[in-house]
Amino acid sequence: MDKFEELIAQTSKLTLLYVEDDPMARESTLELLNELFKNVFVATSGRDGLAIFRMHPIDIVLTDINMHGMDGFQMATLIREIDPDITVIILSAYTDLDYLKQSIRLGVHGYLNKPIELNSLIDVLSSAATKALLQAERKHHALENERHAHYLQSIIASIQDPIMVVHDDYRINLLNDSPFLPETGGETDAAQSCYHLLHGLEAPCDPSMRVCPLREMRQEQRTIHVLHECPVGSTTHIYEIQATPLLDNNNQFDGFVGTAREISHHLTAKQKLEEEKEKLSHQAQHDNLTQLANRALFDTRLAEAIQQADRQKNKVALLFIDLNKFKAINDTLGHQVGDRVLQQVSQVMRNALRKGDTLARVGGDEFALIAPGITHADESLSIARKLLAALQDSLTIDGRDISLSASIGIAHYPDDSHDVSTLLSLADEAMYRAKSHPEHIISCQQAKNS
Repeated sequence: MDKFEELIAQTSKLTLLYVEDDPMARESTLELLNELFKNVFVATSGRDGLAIFRMHPIDIVLTDINMHGMDGFQMATLIREIDPDITVIILSAYTDLDYLKQSIRLGVHGYLNKPIELNSLIDVLSSAATKALLQAERKHHALENERHAHYLQSIIASIQDPIMVVHDDYRINLLNDSPFLPETGGETDAAQSCYHLLHGLEAPCDPSMRVCPLREMRQEQRTIHVLHECPVGSTTHIYEIQATPLLDNNNQFDGFVGTAREISHHLTAKQKLEEEKEKLSHQAQHDNLTQLANRALFDTRLAEAIQQADRQKNKVALLFIDLNKFKAINDTLGHQVGDRVLQQVSQVMRNALRKGDTLARVGGDEFALIAPGITHADESLSIARKLLAALQDSLTIDGRDISLSASIGIAHYPDDSHDVSTLLSLADEAMYRAKSHPEHIISCQQAKNS
């Protein structure tokens, strides 16, 4: 699959807002955009673009800068107030430093010069689409979490809470019908005790087994809340009981009035919801195929590692890893085998990491490793050599031995750059230089000196 096909696979799931006041530029660019995106909304001014954004769900904004009335920067600023995470790409017919600075301050995702070159458009849109898809996935997960929460509320609302009056001698004087308790038809027999009706016991509950509201009430003489387990048939139901003191005519304690909320379903649903939240959080930060960190988690971990390096006055090594001749595996053995190779390679590299390192999949067969706490450049070379040594053993897939090699480029913070984008570019450039290096490993410093 070439870059354009990969781009279509991403952008075909997204909606674009395209803002351009030049009819000729708009017409020529629209032909391409309509082929790429699921939906394209077109505006001829910043004001119209803002109105469309407010009315429709938009994933990416592609806007010209110079427009009459509200310009692209003004529109993008107002859009960012509505959705701070929206992906914005700026178009301009001028290469003006002030425009670039303003774009950086605004936090745009890309900057394209007009007339638009196809390769530049593909590169910028590929990166923007990845970010937009992740953001769309996060919004989807948030919506799903909200739906789960509503579902949980509907469960709780449908529970018919038992109400009972229990005297000081454990006799149940009144118990409403509840689908979770034995049917009593209202008033119960005078000999019926709470421990017998609810638990099938012949004596009051053992304090070491469960909290007895009546026993607690005798001591506290105030409203209390306790959790109580009650077996019903072959299942056990958990109730949250609110017990309020019941006084006789002489104002003496005579028992309690209890309302019980059956919370078994609530606890189960809450547990499932928490598990689902954890699952969705994991999916939002990890590559589906390899379960390694994805670009979003990689960016977060890199920022954390840099902050830690600044505090501890040490370095962060950034290693870009590319599998050599991986395309040949996909072409000759098929993408399913290629996917399994990526999964096994990911596990092999993961096993070779130090504690605290972060390995991410950042492209088809490209990986990135964040190695914090580096005090000398030789440490990162040792890490790279360990990775290559781990990859020397051939993989076995469907009885077929597959040999692989990799090339690794290394950049160091802060030695090579204080700027994250520059650091990434340097590591990537070093990786490509490493392909022709005898050891298949090269650092930025080595590349400069060679």
